Amino acid sequence: MHRPLHAGELVDLTCPRIADKALRHYSFHGVTTVTMESTYGLVWVPKDKWLAILLKPTRISGTSHRNRIAELFLPIMTAYEKAVLSNVAKAIERYSLIEEGDRVLVAASGGKDSTTMAYALSALRKRLGINYELSALHISSDFCACCKKIALKNLLESWDVPFDDLHVAIIGRLKPGESMNCYWCSSQRRMELMEYARAGNFNKIALGHHMDDILETFFMNMTMKSELSSMPMRLDYDKYPITLIRPLAMVEERQIIGFAEAAGFRAKACTCPYGKNSKRRTMREKLATFTEGDSFVKRRIYESLHNVNLEYMTGMKPLAKSPQ
Repeated sequence: MHRPLHAGELVDLTCPRIADKALRHYSFHGVTTVTMESTYGLVWVPKDKWLAILLKPTRISGTSHRNRIAELFLPIMTAYEKAVLSNVAKAIERYSLIEEGDRVLVAASGGKDSTTMAYALSALRKRLGINYELSALHISSDFCACCKKIALKNLLESWDVPFDDLHVAIIGRLKPGESMNCYWCSSQRRMELMEYARAGNFNKIALGHHMDDILETFFMNMTMKSELSSMPMRLDYDKYPITLIRPLAMVEERQIIGFAEAAGFRAKACTCPYGKNSKRRTMREKLATFTEGDSFVKRRIYESLHNVNLEYMTGMKPLAKSPQ
């Protein structure tokens, strides 16, 4: 028995398998409006911040072409949201990033990456079938006040992610003659995150590094340190009962940007003033030139990090383990 669709009713037709179920459950007779996304042979039709969904002519039998157009609307973020959630779920499963009973502290910088990560980890709680707790910590500094903490707090708490803020005088900790740099800042923030996690009994800290960050680090280490290494997706500390995880490891930055823009928080995101002329930004430009923006090439490079043929690596020698 097919149930009639009502105007404005939300039905997901972007995935063929889900669409098949929808077609068996709903009646599309007399529906009249528009549709979505090129990946499945459809087209983008923006209407305010919504998309309409046009069904393929072959999907519904016994009706005219005009009646195959469904009066359904999905948010414009749908395609990016699916890409983010799918890749985060894959990373969690592939690297065992989150396990039953985990207490996960999200490092919430206020930027697009960590905010997207917070959303994904919250949205996936039921879908993953894993019981875990989430909280977010934002570390305010003495050099960057661009992040609107109230807006960030309200956004994260609307996703059921409790929020806390900790002020750290990062520049104030510099010794005479030392200058501010990305490494110093990240090390100070990491130290505060560790202490906060230990005090709050969190056993996981989630960092918002994405696939592009991981590839950039790989090439930076190669060209600047003469070393083949990158960011680990999961790092278990020897001295502390805390594990660092990177749930966005399989998500491309372009997907995060698309999601953040569609969700409306990219323009409000915090951007570090010291990152505008960093070595990482230079490497990002080189990587974009090398891959020509091709996602397939990026993902092949990413997978190569998992498939190192030591037999054909010249002069292999183990590196001394860095203290943790």
